[in-house]
Amino acid sequence: MKNLSVQEFEELGKVIGKAVRERFPQAQDEKTIKALIDTTIRGVLRESATRKAAWGFDTNPQDVFTIEKALYDPHEGNEIAKRLQSWNDDVYVLMKATQVDVPFSLKTWKSYSTRWGELAKALATSNAGQGEEWIPTGFSNQLIEMVEIEAVVANLFEPFKMPTNPYNFPMLLSDGEAYLGAEATTDSPDDYKASTPGTSNLTFTAKKLISRAVVSEEMDEDSVIAVMPMLKKSIARSHAKAEDNAIINGDVSTTHFDTGYTVATEDARRAWDGLRHDCQSSLKQSGSTWSASAGLALIRAVREDMGVYGLKSADVEILVNANMYSKLKSVTEVTTVDKIGQAATIINGEIKKFDGMGITTSQHVGESQNASGIYDGTTTTTTQLLLVYKPGFKRGIRREFTLEVERRPTKGVSYLVATSRRVWKAIYPVDTNTMIGWLYNITK
Repeated sequence: MKNLSVQEFEELGKVIGKAVRERFPQAQDEKTIKALIDTTIRGVLRESATRKAAWGFDTNPQDVFTIEKALYDPHEGNEIAKRLQSWNDDVYVLMKATQVDVPFSLKTWKSYSTRWGELAKALATSNAGQGEEWIPTGFSNQLIEMVEIEAVVANLFEPFKMPTNPYNFPMLLSDGEAYLGAEATTDSPDDYKASTPGTSNLTFTAKKLISRAVVSEEMDEDSVIAVMPMLKKSIARSHAKAEDNAIINGDVSTTHFDTGYTVATEDARRAWDGLRHDCQSSLKQSGSTWSASAGLALIRAVREDMGVYGLKSADVEILVNANMYSKLKSVTEVTTVDKIGQAATIINGEIKKFDGMGITTSQHVGESQNASGIYDGTTTTTTQLLLVYKPGFKRGIRREFTLEVERRPTKGVSYLVATSRRVWKAIYPVDTNTMIGWLYNITK
């Protein structure tokens, strides 16, 4: 990571000070302003759950969001803030890996010591506390964003913050009905006919996802720094892959439908029921007749069976594996210029949309299935694809990532354990709403 210069720290301080003064114009006394800026420095560099709790004033998440928005404004210190947050993640992992309670003894921290002093000077116009009072206590937004980038399937669905666990999400099941009304001709006309929208609650219960990295006791700070990019990416990938796998292949039944796997109770696929599990039998179609000339018709048949949920191309995503992606590229209607113009796969070698629908490739869409679309460990000659109505599902996030360390002296290692709490769920009953299509039994 590129170091922040003294000038860049001064610019960052100005951005923080400006955001605090604009958000809290009523704060006039020295003590309040000092505390606000101090908690801002701490708050914007923490994982969201901890950040929310860090504010010691009568504030709300919108206050934190307002200040973060100022920091991330492309015209106000955007890259500076991102680099500082990346450094925060490095310091946080280093503290855990080397079992240091405070960061001041780390070489990485010492290289910034003078710059923290400059940050404090930049905030002095608002009587801020010293910059060295800030101690990293969680992952920044930057690592959270890294996880979101890795989660190719999960990112298709709208996320929301869960203020409690479980959380009842209010739902509008049906619109009210409009009736004809007559013009009033008396002093006391009849009331208009009432209409009541159908409403309900949907309960989201977050599940804990866990990843663990092993660090040898011989690994010192310099060694950890060398593998820091790998460690952060590994944490991001592990959580992203677990969530994607559960969304596609989740099954909370005692026996998983993919009988060829031994799915342990702690497997991420036990978190919730996924797309393949929730697909209605009428939406499961065999693709045994797949060919370059028949592919479009087969996919359109599945989409047609989705009814109103398959009408708008922008709302439907095709989930495929690498094998199925190649088959989509070979469908007659997308291969040549005379059929599709400059988007033809013969020119680009890739395909971003098919029949107007987006395409997402995931390793968790299995390509070794039997004729029923199930992995049984014996017959592995077919592949598959899924169609999903994206607005029909939501991701609840109760807590972003925390990192803990467990030392095992008898083994000579320490375990870095990252955890998060989240859930994915349909917002309409899947047994009566045709939001998922499944085309299977396609010869590889």
